[in-house]
Amino acid sequence: MDRYLEEVITGTTGINVHYYREGIMRRRVKRRMSFNKIDSQKEYAEFLKENDEEIEELLKTLTIGVTEFFRYRPYYDNLEEILKERFSGEKIKIWSAGCSTGEEPYSLAILLDKIGFEYEILATDIDKSKLDFARKGVYSPDKVDMLDNEIISKYFEPKESFFKIKEDYKKKIEFMQHDIISDGIIGSFDVISCRNTVKFFTKKITETVFINFHMSLNKNGVLGLGIAESLPKKLEGNLFRSLKKKDALFEKI
Repeated sequence: MDRYLEEVITGTTGINVHYYREGIMRRRVKRRMSFNKIDSQKEYAEFLKENDEEIEELLKTLTIGVTEFFRYRPYYDNLEEILKERFSGEKIKIWSAGCSTGEEPYSLAILLDKIGFEYEILATDIDKSKLDFARKGVYSPDKVDMLDNEIISKYFEPKESFFKIKEDYKKKIEFMQHDIISDGIIGSFDVISCRNTVKFFTKKITETVFINFHMSLNKNGVLGLGIAESLPKKLEGNLFRSLKKKDALFEKI
């Protein structure tokens, strides 16, 4: 990618493209260039500098993620088992890092309520627009139709054309803008769930993020990743050990 365009992207969106895998960034920038019918990277850089709407659209494209309630259910089943073994009777603190539009932190809140845990959840993302969406807790019917009717009736308020998370559960989650690469440690947690995010980072940045996660976890803390993600070999057995390898759940050493 043209160096000038890289500098403009970093300056306008706040995302340092050098932290991310080059191929992923290049493809996603090219997608926006094609949409705007721009062939030259320098021309697109100038267009970006003068167009706030395009900055927002590019940011959405660069941070795009597929998410849903209780995505990959075995992850939540195994996490429930681990929580009961380690933290039964305690109030636990969870960090949902890279929370996107909120389905993951709300799923965690539902899980914790169902098993009778007191909890606090911090949900963070680099994208302000996704956080604004998540804070509202409003979802279309297709987002909740895979959930059990019991969950829908207890945790959602049905409206004319959407479903809204009930206020009692929404208020237990704090949403905050945060870059897990450059903003670093933000507290101490019993569980960090960061799924399908680190796979976009370079190897060096990935190692830095995991070191920060290790320092952010309390003793006996649990780290959850996406099923397509894994720990760098130099960190596994050193900072973390596997609890449920297939479902990417690890404990702090």
